[in-house]
Amino acid sequence: MILTDEQWEKLEPLLLGKKGDPGMQGRDNRLFVEAVFWYAGTHRWRNLPTEFGKWNTAYMRFRRWNLRGLWHRLKEETKDDPELLVQFEKIVAHADNVQMRAQQKADMKSLWKDRSWSMWESRNEEKPRAGAVGAGSHWLRLLMERSDQESTANEESHRRGGPGPKVSP
Repeated sequence: MILTDEQWEKLEPLLLGKKGDPGMQGRDNRLFVEAVFWYAGTHRWRNLPTEFGKWNTAYMRFRRWNLRGLWHRLKEETKDDPELLVQFEKIVAHADNVQMRAQQKADMKSLWKDRSWSMWESRNEEKPRAGAVGAGSHWLRLLMERSDQESTANEESHRRGGPGPKVSP
């Protein structure tokens, strides 16, 4: 959807990054809003046409505006324009979905972090100190155990006066 001049006049004062706002200014808010409208129909940032700029830049800006609640505010402010309202309803639905998935991902990451720590504590009496082998370094612990076993075998053989164990190259 391409914004008409009348629609743009309604939206422009509501957007972030305009002249007079603190911080960075949006390079072209109108082009960005049109890019988001394009995205609302496809849900594929990576396929964003080059005339809208880099897809990752547009996505990050979309995300920042989402975190500030701007899409919800624009939906509320454009209820008198049915065409804009439909577009912003799509955007808000998708933005809420993106926010929900990000929260779920963060919750799962926290859950796994807590779970792995409790597994570590149940296996070891004391907490690991800085530089200690973590619970995810199973192969490193095995190497260290093998090295300890070889050292013990070498010491026993040396005490008996015989040659050390044969070590494969």
